[in-house]
Amino acid sequence: MANAERKVRLDPEELDALRRRLPRPAVTADTTPLQAGYQLGVQQVLELLRDGWTIEQSD
Repeated sequence: MANAERKVRLDPEELDALRRRLPRPAVTADTTPLQAGYQLGVQQVLELLRDGWTIEQSD
């Protein structure tokens, strides 16, 4: 069986729902470098999803 590529796209509402489930970025004096790195990673993934995997629905 050949490998078939399947692409899945998000609509903006789905991306917003995902964003609400993730922690908001908040760096304080008590934030460790590991926590800051995690927060940056979450934001990077959300940006990639928004820019490359989210589509607007056309009417």
